[in-house]
Amino acid sequence: MRLTNFLFLEAKKYKRHRLPHGHLYHGKHKIIVPPTALEVAQLGRELEIEERNMFYLRHSYLTKEESKAHRAALEYCTKATRDLRTYKMNKFSQPERLSEHLEHLRHGERWDCI
Repeated sequence: MRLTNFLFLEAKKYKRHRLPHGHLYHGKHKIIVPPTALEVAQLGRELEIEERNMFYLRHSYLTKEESKAHRAALEYCTKATRDLRTYKMNKFSQPERLSEHLEHLRHGERWDCI
């Protein structure tokens, strides 16, 4: 009786510390970690985002009001880029001389003032 109790306790001890063969978290024999409440909440948020994306994919058309607003936003962007392009062209199209850049250095020359 004592021998069987000893062997039974040893078998329990062996089972408790046994690890799976191979990789711990992949495969047929793996350690399964229970999910935490934070992970469940994060998964719920991801599913909501995915459901919203699927809704937009299913209903990809725009109403007339949305189409007008979208067109106005596109026209504003094109107008802004056009204005920026003309500003840059006007700024860099005029030739500049080196004397114009060094004009601020001329105020202290004595022989020029006479």
